[in-house]
Formats: sequence, C-alpha cells, structure tokens
Amino acid sequence: MDLTSDITVATTLRICLANCRTGYPDLTDFKSDSNGMLDDYGVTSWKEFVKNRKSITIDLLDDILVFRPKSNQGIHGGYAGIPELILRLPADSSPEQIGQAFRECFDNSD
Repeated sequence: MDLTSDITVATTLRICLANCRTGYPDLTDFKSDSNGMLDDYGVTSWKEFVKNRKSITIDLLDDILVFRPKSNQGIHGGYAGIPELILRLPADSSPEQIGQAFRECFDNSD
C-alpha cells in the first residue's frame, strides 16, 4: 500500500470518519496524562508534545467535507482556527480531490 498517495489518504479518512465518535470534550487538563497519550508519542511533557505539532479538524456535515487548518499557539494558547483557509468539498468527491484537500489543509496549518 502506498501511504503517500491521495487515494490512500482519502480511503483512510473515509474509514476514520465512518468510525469516529463525536461528543468527546476537548482535552483541557494539560497536567494530567490519565490516558497515557504522552507515552504513546514518546514525550515526557505537554510542552514537548505541543512543540512543532500540527492540528486540523475534518468534519462531515450534510454531505460536505470541511477541512479546518489550525495554528499552533503554543502550550498556553492551544490551537486556533484559521477561518480564511477552510476548505469544503462534496463528500462524494474523488479520492484524489479529498487527498489533495487533506494535504493542503495540513500544509496550511502551523
């Protein structure tokens, strides 16, 4: 499997969206690592985790995929949306278009 192809990215994204759960609160207790996430990423602190990380949000809303890049504001600022760079695509777009939108959104985040 070519993990770099837009088709692979789109296929994986569709699987994730079909199987994701909604309604989980945002993580706000940065001093607690009760779920072991820091260990999973091989870091020892939230500061180390946040440094150089990118964040995007992808929503499926009424047959529209919405790609929202975010700006890394550091450990105290969290991630801020970049509304002017939001991308929207019909959910039935080709895998190539979806993969390309994902990459563009990721590249637009910082």
